[in-house]
Amino acid sequence: MERVPLKQTDKHHKSPGGDLCIRDSLIGGRIHYAYILSDIVKVFYIITKLATINKILTLAGNINLIYKNILR
Repeated sequence: MERVPLKQTDKHHKSPGGDLCIRDSLIGGRIHYAYILSDIVKVFYIITKLATINKILTLAGNINLIYKNILR
């Protein structure tokens, strides 16, 4: 694992700010995966928040259905 600046050749992992990334080479250095650590943290945070909001909305929907069935 080495810390290297992102290059334009890293098409799938370009960063407009030219951030540093961690590059992990596999299979004799032929395949490179560039991980931008800050982006991974941001995505994880967003997914966690969306999952929490989804659970709250599902719970609210279930409570609404129960309430409607009681009033029938």
